[in-house]
Amino acid sequence: MLHFTLNCMYETKNVLIHSSEWAGAFFAILREMISVNIEEAHTAFIDHHLRSRTGERKGRLERGHRDAEKLFCYNIWWPLQGNFNHLHPEYEVLDWRGLSYFCDFAWLTPFAKLIIEIKGFGPHVTDMDRKKYCNELNRETFLAAMGFQVISFAYDDVAHHPERTITLLRMVLSRFQP
Repeated sequence: MLHFTLNCMYETKNVLIHSSEWAGAFFAILREMISVNIEEAHTAFIDHHLRSRTGERKGRLERGHRDAEKLFCYNIWWPLQGNFNHLHPEYEVLDWRGLSYFCDFAWLTPFAKLIIEIKGFGPHVTDMDRKKYCNELNRETFLAAMGFQVISFAYDDVAHHPERTITLLRMVLSRFQP
């Protein structure tokens, strides 16, 4: 048996977990503790970005920040970072043709220009034709040429294996810590 004391913002919780079940139980309890705070923080995060946008940039955020992106915020980003500092949802970039493209997220700091995409199997694999596939690869290469690092996570991992996704994202972000 393992004993944990978890401190999360305004709440402390003592937990006794059987050692063989510690990882899943730990993440379940952690998600429970932060659920109230994440609701408020996520609403404030999106409202802040909506207030600072107009036109298509605002419309895209209203239409584009859906289940996958919200799940990423709740399951991955918030448990890892505890805030939404420097994270920009539905971030607009112009591609090599001068056409607008909206990335799921951009994390922009003095040390990093990181694009984060959440990719569902249907839209990014089974529903993709050759032209869409080429455009996606060209867009990612163009973003790399513009100084962005592009990382993608499978929707299934964000939804069903958050601990794996958190570990991978932590490894990427650690490269950019001052």
